[in-house]
Amino acid sequence: MNVVLTIGFFDGVHIGHRKLINSVIEKAKTLPDCKSIVLTFERVLQSGCGLLTSLEEKIVILKETDIDQIEVVKFTEKFSSTTPEDFFYNIIMKKYNTKTMIVGYDFVFGKDRKGSTAILGEMCEKNNMELIVLEPVLYKDTIVSSSYIRKCLMEGRIELVNILLGRDYSIEGEVVKGKGLGKGLGFPTANLKVKGEGKLLPEGVYGGFVSVDNSSYRALINIGSCPTLSSCNVIQPEIHILDFDKEISNKTLKFYFKRKIRDEKKFINIEELKNQIKKDIIFTNA
Repeated sequence: MNVVLTIGFFDGVHIGHRKLINSVIEKAKTLPDCKSIVLTFERVLQSGCGLLTSLEEKIVILKETDIDQIEVVKFTEKFSSTTPEDFFYNIIMKKYNTKTMIVGYDFVFGKDRKGSTAILGEMCEKNNMELIVLEPVLYKDTIVSSSYIRKCLMEGRIELVNILLGRDYSIEGEVVKGKGLGKGLGFPTANLKVKGEGKLLPEGVYGGFVSVDNSSYRALINIGSCPTLSSCNVIQPEIHILDFDKEISNKTLKFYFKRKIRDEKKFINIEELKNQIKKDIIFTNA
């Protein structure tokens, strides 16, 4: 069987990635006895930056497309030492029997990222393999990229992040026992132990929705250290679900970000904090 292949880390699986993946799917449909494959990586080695999607999330999103096969490679020290030539001949050609490769304009491969699209093009031409290099996807004259989306997320530009992802940014995790500080204020919160190593957590207060037990509720989330109530500097996501009084300890919640309400701040006293939370709830309901 022949293969149309694309390769990338695909953090966030944003609208640029989706264009690339859809091109792979459509190309495979035009060829006889052919399947479409996405090759991605478990994690960028020593990336040092947070992720828009965990590996588990990424696979779920990729499965929502019509791609035939998803392959995951663990990005180990040994794998990172693979030369562009070895990568091409042993993986692209030998392992996958690739007939067409479709990659993005900035695609690089092999040790020290030395394999460019120009080098890939030469290898493909020598081995009678078709190479299609796609132009970048633009949004308002800006190239859509994972790094740009991560930057926008940490700046609190949630509406733009959601446009570029093609869906609402979300975090998911298990509700764990907290100190009960929110409940003591009259605004009970669910403390979330977030799934996914390295998941990006933009600090601040955000409005959105939470999914629990297959139902959706309006909610707001505080990601920070709660400086008014605690001297601890540990960053913790806490979710207040509006008009909700069910027991959800140890359950899995998923919070979908819609917009940033404000930065986290230390208030003068408890009453000032409570008044601000009431305003945050009104803003979330608007």
